[in-house]
Order: sequence, then structure tokens, then C-alpha cells
Amino acid sequence: MANSEEKLDQLFGAYREACPAPPISANFMPGLWRQIDKRRTLTWKLKIYSRGLVTAALALCMTMFALQWAPVQVTASPVYSKTYLEALEDDNPVELLAYTEGPAMLQQQ
Repeated sequence: MANSEEKLDQLFGAYREACPAPPISANFMPGLWRQIDKRRTLTWKLKIYSRGLVTAALALCMTMFALQWAPVQVTASPVYSKTYLEALEDDNPVELLAYTEGPAMLQQQ
């Protein structure tokens, strides 16, 4: 146990020697952010904009899905309230039409 702690202390000591601490001043954070902003490229900005666009598209799709399943009050149309036979029964019978070609007229030709 003590041997592993000594090895860890040696590793941390070697790291401190290899990477000295940067000087700390009032401009440390602004300077750090300037360096970070320099490295940001057009690809990074496009990635951020595309994430926003995908999020907006997802929100639009979810809204459209919710509106599709929302209950809608529909008034029943009289056309669809009858069966086919009832509609035929209510229709004008052939005898009331002004001109009809009956079987007798077809046989004369």
C-alpha cells in the first residue's frame, strides 16, 4: 500500500515538473476564452446551429403529432349519416323523372 502511494506521489511530482502552472493574473480567464474562441471554427458553429435546428424540428413534429391526436369536434354530415340503401330509397324514383328509357323503348330499336 505504501509503495503504491509513493509511486503516485512520484508521478504527480513528475507531472508538476513537466507542466508548470501558468501565471495567474486578472486577465487569465479572458485570455483563456480568447484562445478558445480562436480555435472555434465554422464547423463548430455549424454544429451548434444544426443542433438548434434539429431541436426546433423535433418540437414542430411533436406539436403536429399532438394536434393530430387532439380531439376535434366534428359535426356529422347528413351525407354520411345514412347507409347506401337508405340514400337510394330517399332518392327520386325513376317514375318521377321527365325522361326515362324503359325496357320497351330499348326493344323497339
